[in-house]
Amino acid sequence: MAITVAGTLFLFGAKPAEQPQNVKAMSNNISGDMTFEEHKKLFEDSYLAANDAYNAKHGFDPLSGKVVTVDTYSSTTSSANQWGYGFVEAYEDEDVTKIIMLNDISSPITTSGNSIGNRQSSIEIDGGGFKLLLYHRNLSIAEPASGTQSVFHMHDLTAAQSNEYSGTGGSEAANRKALIRGDGGIHGDGDVSKNWYFRFGNVFTDYDASKYEGENKDYSTFVGRWARINQSEVTMYGYNILVTGSENFYTGSIVVEDNTVWKGTNCGENYSVVWFTTRQLDGATGISGEFTIGKNAFVYLRNTTDGANYPAIYAHYSTITVGEESFFNVNMKGRAISNFDNTPAGGKNRYTTKQFIAKENSHVNLLSRGTGSVVKLDYSNNDITSDMQFKTAKNSEVFIYGNTNAGIVSMTGSGALFELDSPKLFEIRNSREATVSSRSFLDIKAGNTFTIKDSDINLWKNDNLTEASNLVYEKVGYLTADGPTITSDNEDLQNNFTSNGFRRINGLNIPPEVIWDHLTDAEKSYQARVSLGLIPTGEFDNNGMPIMIDAWASTGQAVVSFKDTYGNTHSPLAIESDGYAKYTDTEFQKATLDMEGTATRGVSWVGDIGKTTVIDVTPPTPINLTKGKITTTDKSLSATGVEPNAKVYLSVNDGSLTEAGTANAAGEWSYQLGSTFEKDTKVQIYLEDNAADYPADFDSTGLESTHIASGNRNPKTDVTYKDTTFKAATTYIVEQATVKLHIRQMVVGSAADKEVLTIPTEGYLTIENTDTIKYNAHFASGYELTDAADNDQVEFKSMVFELVDADNYSLLKLKPIIPAYYQNYGYIVTDTEEKPSINTHTIQPGYYEYDFNDGVYEKWVTLYIQPNQTDIKPYSWDYKLNDIGKIKIP
Repeated sequence: MAITVAGTLFLFGAKPAEQPQNVKAMSNNISGDMTFEEHKKLFEDSYLAANDAYNAKHGFDPLSGKVVTVDTYSSTTSSANQWGYGFVEAYEDEDVTKIIMLNDISSPITTSGNSIGNRQSSIEIDGGGFKLLLYHRNLSIAEPASGTQSVFHMHDLTAAQSNEYSGTGGSEAANRKALIRGDGGIHGDGDVSKNWYFRFGNVFTDYDASKYEGENKDYSTFVGRWARINQSEVTMYGYNILVTGSENFYTGSIVVEDNTVWKGTNCGENYSVVWFTTRQLDGATGISGEFTIGKNAFVYLRNTTDGANYPAIYAHYSTITVGEESFFNVNMKGRAISNFDNTPAGGKNRYTTKQFIAKENSHVNLLSRGTGSVVKLDYSNNDITSDMQFKTAKNSEVFIYGNTNAGIVSMTGSGALFELDSPKLFEIRNSREATVSSRSFLDIKAGNTFTIKDSDINLWKNDNLTEASNLVYEKVGYLTADGPTITSDNEDLQNNFTSNGFRRINGLNIPPEVIWDHLTDAEKSYQARVSLGLIPTGEFDNNGMPIMIDAWASTGQAVVSFKDTYGNTHSPLAIESDGYAKYTDTEFQKATLDMEGTATRGVSWVGDIGKTTVIDVTPPTPINLTKGKITTTDKSLSATGVEPNAKVYLSVNDGSLTEAGTANAAGEWSYQLGSTFEKDTKVQIYLEDNAADYPADFDSTGLESTHIASGNRNPKTDVTYKDTTFKAATTYIVEQATVKLHIRQMVVGSAADKEVLTIPTEGYLTIENTDTIKYNAHFASGYELTDAADNDQVEFKSMVFELVDADNYSLLKLKPIIPAYYQNYGYIVTDTEEKPSINTHTIQPGYYEYDFNDGVYEKWVTLYIQPNQTDIKPYSWDYKLNDIGKIKIP
């Protein structure tokens, strides 16, 4: 049941900044942009096997006679073979069955030439990849022996008929009307080649490649054709580029084998590319009149002149067949496809009703650069009837473009049929700017049938083709125009469609596809467009491939669902006025994970999941050194919590970056310095992750200071990008090395001692670093009784010491000044602030020495003294009055 979908559809064209896309064959094996080397690698084995099968079919064994290797044009004394032959002598010897070229071969460069041969028997010419220059000459053939048919097989060579690209002499120049059978007339001696089979593979003409693209004229060394072989069957295989000054072939039939590439150009005359010159005679090898393309092949036929009189394939053919998954691309100034024949000298047409048949999954791209119809099915002359059939099978892609006052498809005779059966994609468009009905895509009269089956149908009236379509119909069962009578299973379509009322019609019978804009882990908003399919621009690229652009969904044409990297789904999202579905999140997406999107068009078209990987553009979090600083004595740097496996670089005083190792998988990093830094040196530490390089089409504007090919790196200064700010690489100003000591004194004694002995409330000591640098200090003194709970836990006094030469003098020796009646009892040292007790800690004997090399730059030191006599005398304060120098607390 057909469904009518309200709204508009299919804006033509992409945004101006976008580049067109090239589309390869569905099999992904062959396409116009495939090189000869790529093709040979894929298909050489298959076409070599096909050569053997071909020879067996036609009873030709190229090794059965003389096999001659040649290295010169003409000779009777050549050492390249036992007969002394040059190329000419080998070709003219009917006992030679195979010629193998050993190098480039050129005929004498003279102003006149002649035919070579008039050969009758089968021959294989293996060019070995070399060039054959027959200056103003050709390889001639003659009628094979009575009751026999011969094979002419030429392959793997580049041919030239001149040493210039001027087109001088024209296509009918004597003896060079073609490389093969370039002498004689066009029609009257057609019987000469009717009993020949011709096979060509990996053959090329010599042409000026700088002029290949565009509408240039006369840029081949051929002023005429590759071969004038009326009535004959021609078989093409391999990879072939034939640029000739006139048609590529006069022929009776052509078979293009599976996996073949053939790019044929007429760059000189106002003729076709292939001319079926005469009525096929009974018994002729080309009696079928077919132009048949096998599977997965690529055929591109064009002219680059302003000649508009002829279609690409002309006159006495019967059926043009495009095989499964094959391309048939035509780019002509005149018609692309036509049943036209205005050459009565070639006889009345044997095949009066012509056919064009495209099989399943084929690709048909037809363009006329002139002002006439592109597909004209209605000629009636030279015994041709106006009932040509144009039919395409399921899942084919058909694009027909022109710029004409008439219909793009012309069906004004009687009995013609144009049928698209379940196409995958199709478009017929008349780009002529006008609003009159004669400039529609279809010109049809009563007695002819135009029909489309099982397809979406979208229609543009006689106005601006770049706007959205006027009418949209989803999954129409059929639309048929029997002349002016319209029928359809969709009543609305049947009522609205008129054969001359629309300039453009298409159907994109594929699910919509979500096409993401790139998304980074530094932005919270994301967006995607919906492609409804690819449509051609009506132009071909240099390889003969149609240039395609996306048909983007606009407001009301599709809805979108997003799934983010946290598994959250956001839907339904409408297409906004700029053509995007958008969402702004509350958090950044996870780098390297995929965002997913699906689109729904109309009632029943639901697309597959479209994905984009979140691009990692965020540098690592700047480093925090374990010490939190760098001092003049640091010989190593270390940190934890670094991004795992991050690369580390140092910049000193804004100099260039030097490598400083890599963090391990646990985010730990340490690095041994070659030397210590001087005070006030600026050291900036950069981290760089291992993020993949950005996609080639990603716009990295704003990331110039953070992105390099090997990852994302901290910037020198803060950088704001999208929705975040990348913090600068951590900077440290080197500090003078210091140690901070927190010191106090405690008296250890009994309760009795306390009764008879005055307890000091201050302590004094000398701190020595070298023989010349000494520090005097005083601090609080308390007490702790050994036989009672009574104690006085006094506070520490803090002192900071600069160590100017810690490499050589790393010790600070603490020497207490002991008051009368007391003696040293030891010390307790901790790395954290606490007030130790003799009941919970072990007192270390002797005097405390701080070693800077231990790497701990802050200590809490408790010094202990105890009474040293049992006969206690009155307390003496003499020690407090001793001259111990200036107390220095840096």
